[in-house]
Amino acid sequence: MNVHRHMFSVRRLRFSAVWGLALLLAAGACAPGAAKGAARVPAGTSELAVRAAQADALLRLADTVLACHLVAGQPVSEALGRGSEGAIALRVFLRSARISGEPRAYSDGASEVGIEVPLDGVIAEVGRLCNRDTSDPHVLEDLRAKAVDGFLRETGAARAPEDVPEPILKAALAAPREALPELYPLGWESVAPSGRVQAARDARIRAYKAMADCLGGLRLVPTATLAEQLRPYPVAAARLDAFIRSLPVQGRPHFMPDRIAEIEAVAPAAKLIEVLKEIRKLLPPDQQWPVEQLDQFSIRFKDEQLTVTGRGMPAAEFVWAKRPGLAEIGPVPEWAGHVLEARATAGVSKDVKDAQQARLLAARSAQAKAAERLREQLQAVKMDDGQTVGQRAAKDKVFAQDVATFMESARISLSRAADGGQWEVGLQLPLLRLYEFSVRKD
Repeated sequence: MNVHRHMFSVRRLRFSAVWGLALLLAAGACAPGAAKGAARVPAGTSELAVRAAQADALLRLADTVLACHLVAGQPVSEALGRGSEGAIALRVFLRSARISGEPRAYSDGASEVGIEVPLDGVIAEVGRLCNRDTSDPHVLEDLRAKAVDGFLRETGAARAPEDVPEPILKAALAAPREALPELYPLGWESVAPSGRVQAARDARIRAYKAMADCLGGLRLVPTATLAEQLRPYPVAAARLDAFIRSLPVQGRPHFMPDRIAEIEAVAPAAKLIEVLKEIRKLLPPDQQWPVEQLDQFSIRFKDEQLTVTGRGMPAAEFVWAKRPGLAEIGPVPEWAGHVLEARATAGVSKDVKDAQQARLLAARSAQAKAAERLREQLQAVKMDDGQTVGQRAAKDKVFAQDVATFMESARISLSRAADGGQWEVGLQLPLLRLYEFSVRKD
């Protein structure tokens, strides 16, 4: 009976508008958002763009982890199996990633969001799912190399859909941004309808399997689980199986923004007890569990229902590559594929008694120096019209504001102790977003 503690799940608040909003995701770009750095924004729309960018970052983070190698020559995706329960479980685990820093918005309507998740937790979860000892530093070596200050980080970018009906907008904004934004299931607009059907079907199958595992793990006698007790008696086992397959699912499939479809199977406790009483009669007298055991079961689960979740993902052939929520911008020039990088050092003060605080202050100082060097490089970038970024920014106030916002997206590529009591910080700035907002249409 002790397995009941993890079998009941308290679901997040859901709205009937989930699927309606999912269908709106392919609607295209909207007016500029109003997160940090933007202007001219319809109320609420910018928040949807932020949530879309958060979902995009989550998809990118999962792809990054799955592409890393468990050991040399074996990507995590292959070790878990593409679309397997293990791969889906890893994506669900990554939902714990939190937003880092402030969301950023641009004049072309796009928003950017950074997320981060502790490296140790990811390594432990991958090791658990792959059944590998991750204490060996050669396991997930390239994943470890991607972390800075103990965190894996990723950035997502997206726009909000156009013409969102007000009831859907209100429902979406009522959900906390810190939680995975279920009401903004970005990513499914890149999935063929048959892929949605397949993902929902797999989710249903896994929901029934999860219910079978939960019920099979019950102990109505101390010497065996229910599954073990019924195994020698096919008729009794078939009755339990028939009950499980007759269970209703709760509402429609939930298409989550990490491209996972979820379906809940529900077993009303009263009906479950009735079926267990029927199954008891199909067992030999010496194998029947005591009636008082069912009575206790009845009291314990009074007015309750057993709910389990099954999850499925669309197969690769049903998904096409597209950057979520951003308009197609045609061929990208060579310079837009470059990544600017700058490094700087600062001394770790010996006058600060707390060593950790001293390192933190040095890291901040080094980061500020690196950011200034990066800004100088950015100002000198020459764009397609022959102007440098600095020259255009001097003439175009909106572009200058976008450039300032863009600088805030610089990501820390390294943070480490250096020789001579120094602390070194490196920053990187991919130029693709610069190109995207530089070709905006006013």
